[in-house]
Amino acid sequence: MSTKAENDLVGYLTENRIESAECDMNHSFAFISYAHTVHDMDIVRYVFEELTRRGYNLWLDAANIPHDRNSWKNAAFTALETSVKNCKLLLYFRSEESITRRTIADELETYKRTTGGKGEIVTVEIYENERIHTKTLLQDMNITTEGKEGSELTRAQEKIDSYNKICDIINSSCSAIQYNDRKGVNKDRERLVDEIEKELNRHGIHQQFSLADRILSIMDGSFR
Repeated sequence: MSTKAENDLVGYLTENRIESAECDMNHSFAFISYAHTVHDMDIVRYVFEELTRRGYNLWLDAANIPHDRNSWKNAAFTALETSVKNCKLLLYFRSEESITRRTIADELETYKRTTGGKGEIVTVEIYENERIHTKTLLQDMNITTEGKEGSELTRAQEKIDSYNKICDIINSSCSAIQYNDRKGVNKDRERLVDEIEKELNRHGIHQQFSLADRILSIMDGSFR
């Protein structure tokens, strides 16, 4: 039986579904891990759609929605576990929300385990509040168990545990891309896409088709 959280996720992904961009897990791809918030999804979707247009193979839950409702919960972990040879990189979009999410911690731990700790992770910093810093995030966001009881205490402890797990996996050896989201400045996002593209190429993930192929496919009506 589906939980409320799972049903909420189903609704969110359906609302934000990206058509005709399903990942081909038989070829090299990058897995995208992020928090399901308006701020984070806005940036992630822009990056995903632009890189997909350029011909890159990426796994994003909103573009790989399982047809079977019961498999939604495990779709991401299946992609990480069954395609470890082709999953060359994990792109982790780190924000106030994603660094305290248990699902993100579970994805990173799964990736680390299935790759024997050798899997490459690139962190993309997309903090909404520029004053927030990873090292002081719990304090800055007042995430504490002090004075809390019941379900409120459970949620706070889960955030703290997730934060600690993620910080343990994302260390100084991971590449990091800094991004400041100045509203209305598309050049910042274009620059972000260019930087991520460099990381994809560096990790052996290349364009699956050329610009000429794309133009021809648009002309003959076969472009997806």
